[in-house]
Amino acid sequence: MRVRILALISILFTAFAFVGCEPDETLASSDWNGNWRMNEEIIFPQTKANLIKASSGTIKIDPNNERKIIISGELFGLNSSFNISADVISNNANYDQKIGNYQIKGSAVLNNANQITFNFTITTENNNSETYKRIAVRI
Repeated sequence: MRVRILALISILFTAFAFVGCEPDETLASSDWNGNWRMNEEIIFPQTKANLIKASSGTIKIDPNNERKIIISGELFGLNSSFNISADVISNNANYDQKIGNYQIKGSAVLNNANQITFNFTITTENNNSETYKRIAVRI
């Protein structure tokens, strides 16, 4: 009887140790970190001063929350001083944020260490909107 109890305790301990070693899938992958460039320019919203926007920027894991990334630069065709905070579960990110006069809503999938697919909509304060699907590559 004592041997069975010890065997059972040993099995339970091994099972708990194995489960404790699994990675936390809710944390942002470090593969998000880096400099990225969109495969196509974003030309909405159009302004008289600048019809074509730059398409490169930086993504980093939020230092205050490992379940978020910060997207900065001009990946969405907006002013480079704007940052977008996205909730991340492993290789998937979602965002819905008002940036200046624009609402940015969408998702991103980290396809691999060198490629992200973005699906998003930019809506102006006049409720004009444009939807995009863009691939970003590491630069």
